[in-house]
Amino acid sequence: MNVKKRIFFLTLSVLLCFNTISIQAQDLPEPWVSMDIGDVASAGSATFANDVFTLKGSGLDIWDQDDAFHFAYQPAKGDCEISAYVTFVNITASDAKACVMIRDTLTATSSFAMAVACGGPSHGTYFQRRPFEFSNCEHDNLDHGKPAPMWVKLIRVGTTITASM
Repeated sequence: MNVKKRIFFLTLSVLLCFNTISIQAQDLPEPWVSMDIGDVASAGSATFANDVFTLKGSGLDIWDQDDAFHFAYQPAKGDCEISAYVTFVNITASDAKACVMIRDTLTATSSFAMAVACGGPSHGTYFQRRPFEFSNCEHDNLDHGKPAPMWVKLIRVGTTITASM
């Protein structure tokens, strides 16, 4: 099943596409970089080996009005797409997640859209977003109850972002 949801951002500047997946210190291939966003408990890391990105991070969540997590990303202008095959999500918390995300800025309160894979069998995949900076997050189920492994994908055309799994 390929379920899609759409979101419209009214104002977008340069957006960043980045891939957040379940990292130990090692160089990432250019143009990828990684960093912590928001107030995290300990520094995260990102690695790339054998065509696989691996991320480890801490933080409260990507939810409410501000985020705390670790990610790998690269700048993207205009239309873009990003997809990832999520092989595993370590269930370190009830909402532990891996995702692909398009984000307006690198601040904790930035607007964003993401296609999410949660680790637990009661979570599955969903389309999550913060439509405007400082606003609360929203989400729609894509396939609740289906845990990783799975593909997640975002496509941005103009100001429309489509999520699929």
